[in-house]
Amino acid sequence: MLMQINLDISLSLLYSSMIILLFLLFLILLVSLYLRWRNQVRESLKAALLEKYYPLIFGFLEDEISINEISDQFSGRGFEYSVFEKLVKDIIDEVSGDDKQKLRSLLFIDKLFSYHFKQLNGNRTGGLLKACNYFSYTRLINYKVIIRLKELISHKNRLVAYMAVSALMASKSVKNKATGLKKIVSRKKISDMAILELLYEFNNTEKNEKDYEIKYLKEIIEDESVPPDNKSIIILAVEELGYYQLQTYLFKLLHNESEYWQNSEIKGALVVALGKFGYNEAAPYIRQLVMQTNWSLVKAGVIALSNLGGFENLDFLLSQLSDDLQKNEFILRSLLSSGYSQEEIEALFVEPYLSEYSLLMDSILQKPLSI
Repeated sequence: MLMQINLDISLSLLYSSMIILLFLLFLILLVSLYLRWRNQVRESLKAALLEKYYPLIFGFLEDEISINEISDQFSGRGFEYSVFEKLVKDIIDEVSGDDKQKLRSLLFIDKLFSYHFKQLNGNRTGGLLKACNYFSYTRLINYKVIIRLKELISHKNRLVAYMAVSALMASKSVKNKATGLKKIVSRKKISDMAILELLYEFNNTEKNEKDYEIKYLKEIIEDESVPPDNKSIIILAVEELGYYQLQTYLFKLLHNESEYWQNSEIKGALVVALGKFGYNEAAPYIRQLVMQTNWSLVKAGVIALSNLGGFENLDFLLSQLSDDLQKNEFILRSLLSSGYSQEEIEALFVEPYLSEYSLLMDSILQKPLSI
């Protein structure tokens, strides 16, 4: 009797499990069919909207249709704005001159601005990203937009924070731009490329704002809450962007004995930047680094001296060649990358070293010269 009861229970559980499984499979099928139907509807709607917008946009370019007439075509649905905006951007990429500028004005339509401003003040991550991207692309920001962007630069989502800072770079105020830049570089796990892109946007080549930019760059560089890897990117970018006024300032930082500034990543960046600047006063200090055992600082020193050039630095680097094949190859690769020819380097060798290092340089030249 007991065995029969157990068997009945097992069969009952099995039937229940099968019913639940069938129900779940049916539910998955329904969801799949719904998503497919929804995608087809969206694609059909997108095709209809494109067919509607193309003639309007080209009519606008030919002065046959006004912005107001185009604006009247919108019913207020977000999908309409998305399709229209992407189409305008795609056409902008294909034209030039006055047509490009004229098409950009279509992105300033009040309804489009209001739609993205509403997104900007929402909480949905997707909406925030789209809004920040719109304001970054159009450079169309007012004080209300700036206030909201300053809030978003502290957003827990790193991408939202980065996009908010990117949009903030459209501000005419160097202080606003610096506020965003300082906030984002103080965060961990921000890519080197993201930091570089923001620094290039921060550097205004159209207006002479170097003094203000330098003031805020110094504040960011001196801020010890900025992670060393981010700080090193900023220091190297200072040279790349041509802030020559900061050479002496960077050299003074090189002598800072605090633990933070003795970090090899930061110190190495200072050394490389000074070398690329051509700051010859730093050469004696850098030569001392090359003779140390910290490999990252040795490499930074070799790169710097190779860029500084001059017989004294070249002679010193060649004097550092030893039994260390890794160090030898790096020194010779750096010199060759900096523009010295194999013949110029070989002219300073005597036998038996000439043959040995000539073979090493032949091997180096068979590979890309990046360091």
